[in-house]
This record gives sequence, structure tokens and C-alpha cells, in this order.
Amino acid sequence: MSLRVALVLRQLSHLTAGHLIALAAVIALPSGILVGSNGQSRLFFVMARDGLLPRSLAKITPGTETLTGVTLLTGLTIALLAGIFSLEEIAELANANTLVAFIAVVACLMILHPLARTAAPIPMIEALRCLRTLTIIGCDYLLFSLARDDAHLLRSLKRDRLADL
Repeated sequence: MSLRVALVLRQLSHLTAGHLIALAAVIALPSGILVGSNGQSRLFFVMARDGLLPRSLAKITPGTETLTGVTLLTGLTIALLAGIFSLEEIAELANANTLVAFIAVVACLMILHPLARTAAPIPMIEALRCLRTLTIIGCDYLLFSLARDDAHLLRSLKRDRLADL
């Protein structure tokens, strides 16, 4: 999003502001992606502990007591994506990844809660059962809205560039 703001500012002849926003985006995006990838290994560890990963991926390496296989797979996937996509596309993937993470957490709650054996049911959680479904629907809506807005923006930028010719 900030790369688009920088582009618009440059087109409006605010070059300094556009360059500063682009610089901030170039610094912030890799930081955000690193934080997300570091959090991914913790998420996989908890998923493995709760039995939500296949046994082949849930193997803990004895020397490091980590999920080395999943961590390597995550790193290779990130390296592959970095080699294929541009920085702007990766930023859009990072935004979408946040929504997908929310969907995954809510889906895991929907799976694990009925499996949990508690002494007494928790009324608040039972009353909010429909909220989980609404959360997934809302995140899906936002996810598909991002894709639709991106397609609309690309069409308008192409139209503006053709008009400049």
C-alpha cells in the first residue's frame, strides 16, 4: 500500500515525499516479513504439539528441540517466493497472510474446542460459537476484497499510462 502512495505522490510532483515513503516501505516490508517468518516456526511448533500437523512434519530434532524440517521448508518457500515475486507482490502476500493466519487460528479453535475435555463447559466460549464462523467469513471477504481492489488499481494505472501516451 505504501508503494502505491509513493507512486501517487511522485505523479503529483511530490518527489521527496514519494521517495521517503518508498524508502520507509523498503525498510519496513522485509522487517515485517522476517517477523512473520520467525513467528511461523512457533506457530508450527504449537500446531505439532496439538496434533494439527502430519507426523512426518511434526518431528522434533533431538539436538535443537525444534521442528527443523518444517523450519527449513518454510525458509525454502520464502526464498522461492522472494525469487519469483516483486517486492510489491510480496507486500500484498504479506497483507493476505495476516488474514489467512486469522482464518487458520479460528479454524483451529473450531477443531480443538470440541476435542478439549474440560471439567465444566465455559459459557462464554459456547455463546460465541457463531462468532468464529463470522470471523472466517469476514476475513474471507477482506481477502477477496484485497484481490479485487488490486485488479481495479492495476486497470486504472494502465489506463492512465495509456492516456499519457
